[in-house]
Amino acid sequence: MKNLLAITLSLLLLNAVYTIATAQVDTSIKVYSKYDFVPGDKIVFFDDFNENLGDFPAAWNTNGSGEIVTTSMAPGKWFQLTGNGFYIPDTKGDFPDNFTAEFDFIPTNKAEDAQAIGFGFYIVSGNIKDPMEGGAIPGKSGMKLSIDGYSSYYSAYTEGAYTLNGNTDYELIKNTVYHFAVWVQKQRIRMYLNEKKIFDVPRGMPEGVKYNILRFEMGANQYQ
Repeated sequence: MKNLLAITLSLLLLNAVYTIATAQVDTSIKVYSKYDFVPGDKIVFFDDFNENLGDFPAAWNTNGSGEIVTTSMAPGKWFQLTGNGFYIPDTKGDFPDNFTAEFDFIPTNKAEDAQAIGFGFYIVSGNIKDPMEGGAIPGKSGMKLSIDGYSSYYSAYTEGAYTLNGNTDYELIKNTVYHFAVWVQKQRIRMYLNEKKIFDVPRGMPEGVKYNILRFEMGANQYQ
């Protein structure tokens, strides 16, 4: 597979809390499917946050706050998002028609038994030097994937108007490492969490658009 964008990140998302329900015996019919994600073969952006602890990573822009940390839950360095706002890696240039992006994240929360909250991940067509372009619906066109509490949803938009959306139930557990993978093939977009396919939308991405921005967003209630 040629010309795939591959992006690998590690994020520590503070205060994205998920409560654990009491286990129950599952007597439902089980359906199995293969993990069909194919990662890109040409890495055009990679960040393992190999900088000093406490620093904000140099290859990122934000109007919030964050720092590079380590955690007892997983090895390596992690980017702790601690403020309300956007977080954008400097990916440089348009993405090809077919590309993948992957990162690990750990949803956590300081409060006990708090309501589950999450974060937004956008694939955007816009001006990377103008992060406020478009306001609440950033850029000119894009796709928002929301990992939010007990469900996840997607919303496609063009010129400030939503054109397609959907959602599915998927409960995250706090203090657990999750691997996120997204695969775009022109209009088709697939999203996976820990090898489970969450979405497969054949006409999800707005047609005829060149994408160039990956954007993470944290809401005001996601870091209190």
